[in-house]
Amino acid sequence: LFDSFKVGYVGGANVRRELADEVYEASQYAAPLKLPLHQEMAYAQDYPGRVIFFCLKPAERGGETIICDMREVTRDLPKALRQKLEAHGVSNVRNFTAPRTDGREDSANEHPDQKSWKIGFFTDERSEVEAICAEREMKTLWHEDGSLTVTVDFDAFTPHPVTAELIYRS
Repeated sequence: LFDSFKVGYVGGANVRRELADEVYEASQYAAPLKLPLHQEMAYAQDYPGRVIFFCLKPAERGGETIICDMREVTRDLPKALRQKLEAHGVSNVRNFTAPRTDGREDSANEHPDQKSWKIGFFTDERSEVEAICAEREMKTLWHEDGSLTVTVDFDAFTPHPVTAELIYRS
């Protein structure tokens, strides 16, 4: 039913180390930060068909993963909003900082909005970032300070792989 997802997590919104073939660690957030409801890699043209959760050591406090049925979320969208989304699609914008130059190592989990493109794309070569983004139909905008903005435009709804029901990509 679902093909293997070989794209990996390069360019992902959060940084995850690959623990084994196609097995990635969870998002690493500092304790006071919360991960909002989202669909795994919905900002990408290709995304995993299935996500499996496993917890070896539960957090002493917090650490919950929000799970919901996006078919229900889609059904609950107000008609006018759904029509606008269908007509205009979605533009996803992500910003990456420049790699550190102060001698400290880039960190994946200081704050999700302070991740460098070196960490996000697992390379320090701009040309590799450009190639990855081009392959994934993402537009790149390099800034004078060495930071990067990546945008991708797509339909707001995608067919469910089994039912073909259109589902909102959040």
